[in-house]
Amino acid sequence: MKEFSEILSFALKEAARAHGLHYAPEAAAAWAATGAAYIGYVLCGFPVTELRSIQYDTKETFGPIIMDCKWYDLMKQVCLEQGKTVTAIVPAGDNSPGEAVITGELLVEALDFCREG
Repeated sequence: MKEFSEILSFALKEAARAHGLHYAPEAAAAWAATGAAYIGYVLCGFPVTELRSIQYDTKETFGPIIMDCKWYDLMKQVCLEQGKTVTAIVPAGDNSPGEAVITGELLVEALDFCREG
């Protein structure tokens, strides 16, 4: 089973490429880790203080996320592998990985969290 941050990083790079942009691998990985941490917070008890720290550090290091809400459909197709859900590993509350079933709606919440952060 894959880490969701890897799936989301790939999706960010693919969506950027589809829209004529380039995502630096480090920035894509950092924003993907932020999105995965958000999902871990919602589903697996990842602490909100750690989530906010990751979000802040990512924004300070790489600037705001490069993503338009018009990318969401493509992001869902890539992340959910054309399905309605994907099961992946996300950060959990006890500093260990947690298994999560991620829906399109939750993915959009995570993307909005990154964009608003």
